[in-house]
Amino acid sequence: MLIQMGGKMKKIVYGVMAFAMVFLGRAESAHAAVGDIIAVDVNGAGFYHGVGELTNGATVHWATISGAQTGGGLLNADLTVSRSNGTYDASGAVTLAYSADASTSIDSFAASTFYNTPQQGLFDGYMTSSVGSSHLNFAGLDASKIYQLAVYSQVETNNPSALSINGTQVITNAHSTASTLLSGTNYFIINGLTSSGSGALNLTYGGRISGFQLKEVSSPAPEPSTIVLMGIGGLLFAVFSLRKSHVSNLVG
Repeated sequence: MLIQMGGKMKKIVYGVMAFAMVFLGRAESAHAAVGDIIAVDVNGAGFYHGVGELTNGATVHWATISGAQTGGGLLNADLTVSRSNGTYDASGAVTLAYSADASTSIDSFAASTFYNTPQQGLFDGYMTSSVGSSHLNFAGLDASKIYQLAVYSQVETNNPSALSINGTQVITNAHSTASTLLSGTNYFIINGLTSSGSGALNLTYGGRISGFQLKEVSSPAPEPSTIVLMGIGGLLFAVFSLRKSHVSNLVG
């Protein structure tokens, strides 16, 4: 009886191992990690290489977008993903479709209070939406994850402007005499944005945007391989517990 029981257990173990090998071979590779940042500088005179309010302990690479689309339609741009391990992905896996009424450079001291500051390159341009419902549509993000958005805004001297995201005003006066980052004045961080099951995140804005950052902050769900391995461990534990119980009954 014991020999027969051992044969059955072997079949169970071999079957579980075969299933695991097939499943793990088909499992997708891990998605991007928490802490990944997408950073965009709008219509700057040159590439911005500094830091923003969202960081991940590594160098953040900023993409640059420019141009305006009148009469409807969206402009498209490939974005760079800066990972917390110091690497980055510029393959275009993450994209942005956006709309703007106008796109303008700010490159003189008279026009920007950030001239000759570390953030000059971030605030040396902007794009404008006068309708309040222009689009920032991200695609290729990790699915069903939580993101932070940091948005930066400054306009030319004597041309104050408010900025709204998804219909909520987040910056009250993008023209300010401030030459440092002040929340609600020239930047704002929005928490709790969730990507869709297909990795899309669609936002609307009204006002002027000089740049923005998008950071993944949620803990990723366990990978399929992890779930399978946990299941295998539980199943094997149950099988060997059953065998131990059976042997004890025979001895008793």
